[in-house]
Amino acid sequence: MITGGQSLVSSAPAFSNDSKKLLVCTGNSVSIFSTSTGMLITELEGHTDRVTSVIVVPASGPVSKFMSYCWTSSLDGNICYWDFSAAELIKKINTQQPIISMVKEGMEAFFFYFVALQACFTLGYMVASVPIMEGKQAQ
Repeated sequence: MITGGQSLVSSAPAFSNDSKKLLVCTGNSVSIFSTSTGMLITELEGHTDRVTSVIVVPASGPVSKFMSYCWTSSLDGNICYWDFSAAELIKKINTQQPIISMVKEGMEAFFFYFVALQACFTLGYMVASVPIMEGKQAQ
């Protein structure tokens, strides 16, 4: 939930594949806004500390342009995979270390994410091993 009095935007925002939604890290959650109205649509709540990154899974074809999946990372040590159109947590990976940032490398069906941990070293995770087009499986 967004509260007043301080800046809670902790990292760069991300646009949905269709550019109709803007995802913004706000404190312990990710707020999703309509780009046409500026109104808050929903929030992704599942982290217990500051969210440090949000990465929208890129469209790999015409049909996937309408898919709404993203990865988030947090100082709570979790990387979460979301269906942000339904605000549904699909998968959670616990690194057991605070995550300072996360960047994506590659545009293929599987993505490799680089994760910067507080201990000043970088880990590589192949976190998108869940096929994007298959049904959702919580873990």
